[in-house]
Amino acid sequence: MEPVHKVRSWNAALRAIRGALDRGVTPTVGPWRRELEGELRITLDARRELGPDYDSELTERFVRQLEAAIERRIEELWREHERRRRRATLGKGLTLLLVLTAAVPLTLVAGLTAGAQGIGVVWLALLALVVLAGLLHRY
Repeated sequence: MEPVHKVRSWNAALRAIRGALDRGVTPTVGPWRRELEGELRITLDARRELGPDYDSELTERFVRQLEAAIERRIEELWREHERRRRRATLGKGLTLLLVLTAAVPLTLVAGLTAGAQGIGVVWLALLALVVLAGLLHRY
């Protein structure tokens, strides 16, 4: 079976992987990174023991593990993004419900006491509250 990822030179692949690990490609260091570093060490030890005859198999194994780690990280980031989006949506909905619930009595009181100017001030304040809440609940 032909490997999916062909590596022209073991040393080039090794330099690229080490460079990526040294640069700290992502700002967060999680257990997935320690797991990959451990897998890379195991792969390098196996390469030393088995020799260059098994380079393509070892590389293919490590690439599959790397792809799985990347997919897990993407899934983790996507779940976090969705959680924040749902929380922001809930906050916006609650704010609008509060504003609409308060709008009727405030408009009534403002209309009876200050007339059209009072209604205008109340609605401008409610509008400002909605805009402010929208800015605060951004994700």
